[in-house]
Amino acid sequence: MGPDNRPVSCSVGMNTCGAGFWCHFGANQQTTVCCPGRVYVNVCPVGSPLLDASNRPVPCTFGANSCGDGYWCHLGLVPDEYQCCPGEPTVPGACQGLPEVQGELGAPAPPATRYYYDEAEMACKPFIYNGRKGNQNNFLTLEDCEQTCNGESA
Repeated sequence: MGPDNRPVSCSVGMNTCGAGFWCHFGANQQTTVCCPGRVYVNVCPVGSPLLDASNRPVPCTFGANSCGDGYWCHLGLVPDEYQCCPGEPTVPGACQGLPEVQGELGAPAPPATRYYYDEAEMACKPFIYNGRKGNQNNFLTLEDCEQTCNGESA
């Protein structure tokens, strides 16, 4: 809360909240506000996310190799759940037989259509992703899947 007892708005992806606060990603700018002392949500299916110097998950972007060796970019349903998780990188991990994983409910957004690579059919297919604890075989778009795994849509 600000000095006038009103919520303080913030920007996801930029640390615009003060020390001890975090940015809650709401449905719109009016509900994207600073909240006190949250421990991060671990969205990784195995282990814990890569943390920065302030003990927050390192944000990542698909295709940019933003996580480094030994990690892959978990693509959550909201930007603050794009976290570097321990494991084999998306390439080649996603393209070598990992099944699609629907993940767990709990993300601050409704389940969404994503795409996975079906190694047996050598094609990218849609599935519904719940938001947390998925694996590397999870692409935001059909084009991302096809470009990464050289598959064709089914």
